Amino acid sequence: MPRPAISRTARSLAVLAAGVTLVVALGAGCGSTHDSGAPVEAGGGSAATPSTGPVATPSTTGPAATVAPPAAIGPASVAGDSVGAGPSASGGWQAVGLVRNDGPSVVGGLHVHVTLTDGSGAVVGQGDDDSLVTAVRPGETVPFHIATAVPADRVASTAWLAFATAGPVATGARDLTAATYWTRPYGDGHRLDLPAYRDPAAGPTPFALYGSLANGGAGPVASPTLVLAWIGTDGRVVAVAAGAAVDAGGGPVASLAPGASADVLVLVGDPVAGPALTDLVPRTWTTAR
Repeated sequence: MPRPAISRTARSLAVLAAGVTLVVALGAGCGSTHDSGAPVEAGGGSAATPSTGPVATPSTTGPAATVAPPAAIGPASVAGDSVGAGPSASGGWQAVGLVRNDGPSVVGGLHVHVTLTDGSGAVVGQGDDDSLVTAVRPGETVPFHIATAVPADRVASTAWLAFATAGPVATGARDLTAATYWTRPYGDGHRLDLPAYRDPAAGPTPFALYGSLANGGAGPVASPTLVLAWIGTDGRVVAVAAGAAVDAGGGPVASLAPGASADVLVLVGDPVAGPALTDLVPRTWTTAR
C-alpha cells in the first residue's frame, strides 16, 4: 500500500509496527457503524465508597468473584447505555463499554466486575477487568473490555459493579498529544510487509491505524500508550484497542522524554468488529502502562 507523507521521515513504516498491544472486542448488536456518537462525560461525585453502576440488561446479583479483586478506594460506575455485549469469535460472552470515575480525585484506575445469569436467574459466570487508562480524572469515562469463556447464548442478564483502585496518578501521560496519519479498512487487501510486522499471508487483513504520540510536558512519560474506543450512534461501544508507542528499533518505548515523539500502530483483527470501524472516528485517550 502507498505510504503517506509524514512529518518524521527518518522512521520507516517497518519500524512502526513493533511493540503493538492489542485489546479488541465487539458484541453483537453493539450499535450502528456509521457515526462516532461519543457520549458526554458526567461530573464526578463525592462519595468515598464503591457504588454499582447502571446495568445494561435486567440484573441479578451473583456471589463474590472467585479471584479477589483489587482494593476499592472510591466510587465508580459502568455507563450501562455504553455497553456492547455479545459472542466473541470463539462464542464466549464478552463486553466492551465505558466506566466512570465518580469520585472527586484522580485515581490509579477503575475496576469492573460483571455477574452473568441465565434465564432462570442462576449465575453462569463472572468477569473482571481493569480500565485500560490509568490516572483517571474525576468524572472521566474510560474504556474496558471483559472476555469470558461462558457461552454467550447462556447469558440472559448481567449485574455490574465498578470501583476506583489505587495506583500511580501521575497525569503527564494523560496530556500526550495523539495524531493519526492513516487508517486501513478491515479486509482492504493491501497487505503490510514490514520487518517488524507482517499481515497474514491469507485471510482478511486487520483494520490498522497508524499515528504518533508526542510529549509536550515537562517530564518523561513511562510506557506511553494510545487507547481507542469506537462508539456507535446509539452510544454503545463497538470496539476497544490499545497500542504501545514504539522506538526507532521497533521495540516498546520505555520512557518518552519531554519534547520527544514516537510512533504507534493499532490493529483490530476481530472479524465482526473490524469491518464496523471504517466509518467510525475513534475516541482517544493517552496513558502510561
